[in-house]
Amino acid sequence: MGNTTSTPKHLQRSDKTKSVIFTFEDYTNDAPDDEKIGREVGALQTMISDHVRDYFHDQQIQRSPEDIEKALLREREGFPTLSSIEISHLLCDIRTRRSALNFFISHMVIKNISFFGHKTHTLLSPGALGCISEFGFGDPQVILTEEEEAAFTQWRAITAHLSPKIQKRPRGSQNARIDRLTNIIDETLVNFYDSAKDNAERLQSLRGIVEKAGVIGEMIFASPSRWKFDWHASRRDLRSRDKRSKEGKSQPDSQAFDREGRAVVIVLFPALVQMDTKDLDDKHGQRRIRRGDYDGTAAVFEILKEVRQFSQLENPQNQQPEQQQSKPAGSHPSLVAPGGPEPRQSKLL
Repeated sequence: MGNTTSTPKHLQRSDKTKSVIFTFEDYTNDAPDDEKIGREVGALQTMISDHVRDYFHDQQIQRSPEDIEKALLREREGFPTLSSIEISHLLCDIRTRRSALNFFISHMVIKNISFFGHKTHTLLSPGALGCISEFGFGDPQVILTEEEEAAFTQWRAITAHLSPKIQKRPRGSQNARIDRLTNIIDETLVNFYDSAKDNAERLQSLRGIVEKAGVIGEMIFASPSRWKFDWHASRRDLRSRDKRSKEGKSQPDSQAFDREGRAVVIVLFPALVQMDTKDLDDKHGQRRIRRGDYDGTAAVFEILKEVRQFSQLENPQNQQPEQQQSKPAGSHPSLVAPGGPEPRQSKLL
């Protein structure tokens, strides 16, 4: 007899789901497993926020923003909405450090659960990611036909069902991938670590964040819905945040973009969007299961303004800001970067 294995807890489908493949009911609004994904993403956001609060200081550091940028670029990092030098200045300034740390950790774990990530960095199964690439679905510019979308969804469901080695407490190669990403993230974080705190405890906390992100990635992989993490804050997002604040006071200096259309906020954690459903509060938008968290304070605006003015003086010929070239992070290969080239069809056509 062969070895018997059970489906990992985070990949177990709702009791309302009758089969391995998906049925029509699984695609409707409020499908049984959608709420579970939203809860897990909320837990990840809380873990990151608590980690930043508990283990980092708000004092000046000896290293310059340029030194921090070198650490960011070591893994050829590209960031949504903001450039690497802007992120490094926001990290070094004590007024915005906590927000920038939240952004950095969130970005690093979420980008590594996308369907079009790199096999050597992903928290998903590298084999599954390789298949997605071979299918021609690994390019975020690809638009799938309805038939391809349905087939891809069923393939993901069956692949997740037949992958019992993906456990909530992973081992083997998955464990190694978690350790590697934890170390990569810490190469930047260690510059801001509060030495009065237990370092081993801090690293274990960081590893728990990476592991949680891996679990969420597998859940999204196995979901019949299409999901993405939206890093682009709008003025509407900031107004909604102000209305939800405990003080109930608006922030008139908060804004999402400068005159050139560049972001002037830090996205601490992106919004979770269910791409195939509509937002009842916004007839033009997709449904946001969870809204993002943003810092649009005057300090953020002042720092970004100074950095951009200095960069413009040093590079007067550079008319296209780096952040406008960045693609938004997402979790599905049918995402299209705003302002990018026209979407191309998959090579299966």
